[in-house]
Amino acid sequence: MNLSLFSAVALLFLCFVDVVTPTDVTRGSVLGVFLEVDKYFRDTGELPPSLDALRQRAPKLSITDGWGWPLHYSFSDTVITVASYGLDGKAGGSGWNTDRSMSYYVRRPDGQLWIGTDGWILQARQTHF
Repeated sequence: MNLSLFSAVALLFLCFVDVVTPTDVTRGSVLGVFLEVDKYFRDTGELPPSLDALRQRAPKLSITDGWGWPLHYSFSDTVITVASYGLDGKAGGSGWNTDRSMSYYVRRPDGQLWIGTDGWILQARQTHF
C-alpha cells in the first residue's frame, strides 16, 4: 500500500474514532458512584458515610475523576452530591479547571424517601454536568 493510500485510510479511520475526554471519564465515574450509593442504600437502609465505604463494597469502583483527582462526596437529608474540581483539583476555576458536580434528591417533593426506589437514578437527578 503506498503512503498516500495509507494516509487516506488512516484519516478515514480517525474520523470514526470517538475521543473520550476527561469530562466524559468524570461523568462515568460520578454515575458509577450514584449507582453504588443506590445499592448501598437498598442493602443497608442508610447512605454511605464516605466514598471509602463504597469502595469496601465495590473495590473496582472509580472514585477519581478524569484527571486522576479524588471525587468529593457529600450528602444531607435532602440531597447527595458528587463533585470533581477539574484539571487543577482545586475548588473553583474556569475552562478545564471548572468544578463539575451532579446531585440527586434523597426525598420526593412530598417528603417520602426517593433513594432506593425503582427509577431513583433516572428520575431524582437535581443537577447535571
